[in-house]
Formats: sequence, structure tokens, C-alpha cells
Amino acid sequence: MLAATVKAANTNVNFGVAQLPTPTGDQTVTWSGGFSLVIPKGAKNQDGAWELLKFFTGDEAQEKLTKSYLSVVHSVNQKVFANDPINMKILGFLGTAHWRPVISQGQLLWNEMASALDMASNNKGKPKDLLDSVADKVNAALASDQKSK
Repeated sequence: MLAATVKAANTNVNFGVAQLPTPTGDQTVTWSGGFSLVIPKGAKNQDGAWELLKFFTGDEAQEKLTKSYLSVVHSVNQKVFANDPINMKILGFLGTAHWRPVISQGQLLWNEMASALDMASNNKGKPKDLLDSVADKVNAALASDQKSK
């Protein structure tokens, strides 16, 4: 998480977080994503895989993962971040966040969205054009995935 990275690099930095404004300025927006844990069809050790998934989604592992990520377990976030105003504010954004879909090209989508945000923030393109480009690239990759099945 950005907040953890900034704090680790320099604990004296005074910063805040906010959602992005929409073009009209009367709303804000953010998006979020995460990880998908699956047991692939035909896995050789399905029982062991199930135990691993249960561990990863339990409080003990989720508390350890909060060093880098928000937890998927609400009570873990409340416990770990209770005295952390930055992460508590980020948690508050999740109620209106747009969720990154679980797709085969999730990493491409993430990378392209991050690049588009950076380019728009630095006046290197019109936001709509940048987002149209993201959609074109990701949809082309998804179509290619479908053809290879």
C-alpha cells in the first residue's frame, strides 16, 4: 500500500489521501482490486490447497498481510488500523470504490489504469482518450485469451 511505502521511506512526511474528482467535480471516485485464490481443476493436493486457502483467509495470515495490503476481513482492518488515520480513511473509500474485475488480464488492466492515471495527471493525454486506449488494449488481450481456449 502506498501509505505503508511512504511511512517506511520517511516517517516525517505529512501527507493525506483523497479520492479522485470526477470531471464535473461534484463526485469522487476510486477503485480497488485484490487477489483471487483458487484451487485449479485437477489440482493434485486439493485437501492441502483447501487448508492453505483457509489459512490465507484467516485472521492470523490477514494480520500479517496488512503490512502491505488491506485485509479482506473487516475486523482485521479495524484492529490493525484503528490508530492509523490514513488507512482508516482509505478503508472508508471502499464503500464507493469500483472493484477491479477478476479477469485473466487483471494485471494488464491494473498496469494500464495506473499508466493512464499517471499520464492524465501529467497532462500527457485526455482522460477519455487514455481510458479508451486502456479498454482497447485489455479487450484485445481478453479476446486473444478466448481464441486460445
